Amino acid sequence: MFFSKVAVKYASTLYSEMGTGEKAKAIYEDVEGILGVFDASDDLCRVIGSPVFRESDKLAILVKIFSGKVDDSLVRFIEFLGIRDRISFTREIFAAFIAVADRETGYKNLELASAFDLGDAEVEKLKKELEDYFKCKLKVKVTTDPALLGGFVAKTDEVIVDASVKNQLEKLRKTFGSAGVSLNKF
Repeated sequence: MFFSKVAVKYASTLYSEMGTGEKAKAIYEDVEGILGVFDASDDLCRVIGSPVFRESDKLAILVKIFSGKVDDSLVRFIEFLGIRDRISFTREIFAAFIAVADRETGYKNLELASAFDLGDAEVEKLKKELEDYFKCKLKVKVTTDPALLGGFVAKTDEVIVDASVKNQLEKLRKTFGSAGVSLNKF
């Protein structure tokens, strides 16, 4: 994911101030919670991103939503964004914070799509094998895609591992096609 320079600058500052130390895990979880609120409310995203609303009103909305629900230092950070007229960047800054924290702690995000619902044991087994393959710790988001027919597709920002039946069948079709054999004659 790409972030604006403003978001990366503030996210990096936030990480250097609060992303390490004894409260780091709690701060990280609170930021994930803040992003969850943004993700659950299109109206909130529209209001915070809109030039129609005053910065002071946007700040008041965010402070009201998050006061007492997240660490006070994050609420103060939101207030700081208000002072700097950066409230419209709030969601992007917190998303960039997660990316910075993951990078600094050695995690990669992985999207794992499979044709069928995977059980927890199956996900853990695949996660361990993929961590060995990628040589890093992974944060796995699992989805279901029946079009894969079977197997799975694992995606990071840089690499795609396609172990789906659909992909294997496509490879066979191309192999037979290059040999002059048509699979559509049957």
